[in-house]
Amino acid sequence: MKPWAAFPQEIFNLIVDAVADDVDEDHMLTLETLRSCGVVSKAWRTHVQPYLYRVVVITSVADLHKLLDMLDAYPRIARAVERLLVCVQYRPDARCGLHLDASQSAIGLFPSLIQGRLPKLSTLRIEVLASDVIPRREETLCIPSRFSEHLSRFMSTVTSLHLQNMHLPCFSDYMRMLWALPNITVLYCADLRWSAPGLLPACMRDKDKLRLRRRRKFLPKLKHLTAIQMDVLAMRVFVSALGQSLEHLCIDVTTPAYEIVPQQDLMNLREFTDLTAITLLLEPTRPIQEGHAAIIHEVLRKWMPLANRKDVWVRPLAYTAYCTRETYLNVLRSVAQALEPALLDEAPLDDDDLYDSDSARPVVHVVLPQADVRQEAWWTENIYECFHTFLQIDGIALDFMDGESLF
Repeated sequence: MKPWAAFPQEIFNLIVDAVADDVDEDHMLTLETLRSCGVVSKAWRTHVQPYLYRVVVITSVADLHKLLDMLDAYPRIARAVERLLVCVQYRPDARCGLHLDASQSAIGLFPSLIQGRLPKLSTLRIEVLASDVIPRREETLCIPSRFSEHLSRFMSTVTSLHLQNMHLPCFSDYMRMLWALPNITVLYCADLRWSAPGLLPACMRDKDKLRLRRRRKFLPKLKHLTAIQMDVLAMRVFVSALGQSLEHLCIDVTTPAYEIVPQQDLMNLREFTDLTAITLLLEPTRPIQEGHAAIIHEVLRKWMPLANRKDVWVRPLAYTAYCTRETYLNVLRSVAQALEPALLDEAPLDDDDLYDSDSARPVVHVVLPQADVRQEAWWTENIYECFHTFLQIDGIALDFMDGESLF
């Protein structure tokens, strides 16, 4: 008998569980460690195998067929798959120019081939990797005509959807994809583009809203929505069709296209009575323009949650090598000037009963990089100076992120 064989198998199972719980950002380091654990013995492999397939990454049609072969050979691993990441890259095409034909890629094939075979799938991520050699204007993604129909086979299990860097022919193509997954509670949309609006679903057309009020609603369970680099008009149309279940909205308000926007084209948050938190993503190297400040004011002014609690999170969209703490502080100073009239103009600050409870006080959470004691003191002093009006009502909070300091 080998020395380690005298230990109960439960001890080794706990070791594997601890390795699986220590998931790194791209999941690759954890996978390599789990693979090493899986070749120790048959008993270890039995416990490791479900963890190996908890996150499945498909980058090509070959990867897709490998997954199908594994599901045929080992049917029990189908119940282990919780997250499916489909990532493809644009490629040159001799006939159609520089674009990606999704009908011949993993994106176009996976809904029809995997439908119904992953009963525990909860998170679906579809991403097209950027290519430096392909002009942005020619990155066209042509999905099959029955793509949304096949995608609806995942509707009973998928609750989180992540779409990034996609360019479809019509805006309505995105809406049909979302209509096929009504149980989504978390939606992340980043850098989605289209060539034409297209015909919207019936629930998103103004003339049909009254007639379809008693029918199925658009994303009735959605609670968390993140929209980065999205067209303003498309956001208004999209948000207006949502139900009232939205609790957290995360938007990018410093996109260049937002600089001049008519008031009637902005989203109206008045109907979202359960919405208690909004995250504003900022460009850390450039103070917001006058048009951006007007957008922040107009959007937040119509925000009236039923619980009378407003949490506004302010965080950078991304850090760059040119971003210094003084630069980001200037951005926060301009944001403070836009937030004060939007959140504090509803009643005078000298009202003793207005902010006597936590539920009635708007709170601005400023997200900052991890810092040492001296840097935290610098940030605290300067942030309090920028948001001095919120400081008077104890409505400012600093949140230092974990990880390496970036300033």
